[in-house]
Amino acid sequence: MSKNPKIIFYPVDNGNMIFIKLKDNTTILIDMHIRKKSHDDNAEEFYDVLSHLKDSLEQDSQDRYFLDAFILTHLDHDHIAGLKDNFYLGAIDDYKDKDKKDEKIIIKETWSSERFWKRETNSIKLSDDAKAYNKEMRRRANLHKSNDEVIQKEGDRAIIIGDDEDDEGYNKIIHKVRQSTSKVNNNIKSNFKINILGPLEQQENEDKETFDTKNRGSIILQLEIKVGSYTNKVLLTGDAEVDVCEYMNDKYNSDKLEYDILCSPHHCSMASLGRKKDKNKKGGYIISQKAKEALSHAKNGATIISSSKEILDDDKNPPHYEAKQEYIKIINNKKDDFLCTGEYPKKSSVEPIIIEFTSAGTHLKTGSSKSKAGVATESSSKNIYPHG
Repeated sequence: MSKNPKIIFYPVDNGNMIFIKLKDNTTILIDMHIRKKSHDDNAEEFYDVLSHLKDSLEQDSQDRYFLDAFILTHLDHDHIAGLKDNFYLGAIDDYKDKDKKDEKIIIKETWSSERFWKRETNSIKLSDDAKAYNKEMRRRANLHKSNDEVIQKEGDRAIIIGDDEDDEGYNKIIHKVRQSTSKVNNNIKSNFKINILGPLEQQENEDKETFDTKNRGSIILQLEIKVGSYTNKVLLTGDAEVDVCEYMNDKYNSDKLEYDILCSPHHCSMASLGRKKDKNKKGGYIISQKAKEALSHAKNGATIISSSKEILDDDKNPPHYEAKQEYIKIINNKKDDFLCTGEYPKKSSVEPIIIEFTSAGTHLKTGSSKSKAGVATESSSKNIYPHG
């Protein structure tokens, strides 16, 4: 067993990939952005997150890598890239020798919002990985519906996050927003709890077009990891934008919003903290005090993470330099407690941010990762699935 539970924030440019390992070696991955390697000398270099992830995973009795749970916050490409190439999709009984040779990772249980039922539209485009995920989620959900008296086998398990009244037949695998659970892969975990804060239902003053956007459907979680007598809290906000942050401020008390670690929403975007002064022009945001308040429940010594590329004071955003300054204010101007995955430990040689949970709070591990470089087949500027 590991000495302490830990959380890893991987350097995946303007993407999201967060790994959690509990003291009993339970493994949870939240989102992924795994880029392909390229032989093009001019391609962008990147950190080999896949190798690091495999080094952190357990293997089953047949030496196959597995995750106890994969949680997809929403269907943006930068949160699901690499699924088809690196993860096994389908019933484990059909796992072939070729899958093992390719080191395909088994997902024992996966969590998604109820939006996996929705198809691609002219306004909402889905990557091949997103489509593959939705297909796999439907397979698992329908297995349950066809026999809801039986707990599905590992590799067939699914959890649906949402409040849709039309989800008849799936009620035993639905976790409603505002619900809490300590169950992962059908096992109750001591000293671990997931508080489900979003996606919140459509609000009275919210139009359908806004509600249907991918970012609006982001799963939002507060994790509680207890070590000794201390409860470490992590707030994960996906790509929540300003409206959602305001709704959270209205609907939750400080206990559900406080954190030792915050992953800043939408890759440190100002669109989560405020609104543009002029929608037709670049820059110029008016801070929403309600949205900022929702993200300001930092405990003493809290760390704020920007899962993003390097934060520069320019017009290429997210990440926004102005947002970084607002987050630093939230943690009492302690600049060293604001970390960016695209700059850690230095921008010329990034490594995963690894934080241990202890009985005295969180502890940043340093010098624990060997740099593993790769070369990407696509740079962020060439991504055919623009960031939401």
